[in-house]
Amino acid sequence: MTETETEANTETTETETEIGTVPVVEPVTGPARPSGTAQYLLDPDDPFPGGFLP
Repeated sequence: MTETETEANTETTETETEIGTVPVVEPVTGPARPSGTAQYLLDPDDPFPGGFLP
């Protein structure tokens, strides 16, 4: 992801506004940049290598 634009919106929010009598939610827009990295290690003796049990 390199200097791309992203847009997100939600169906419900605490900051809803109105246009006339119609409730609206303003979309959130802005640049998309990497914000961190992660490294995950798997222990060969892990009894649940695929994750948690349901």
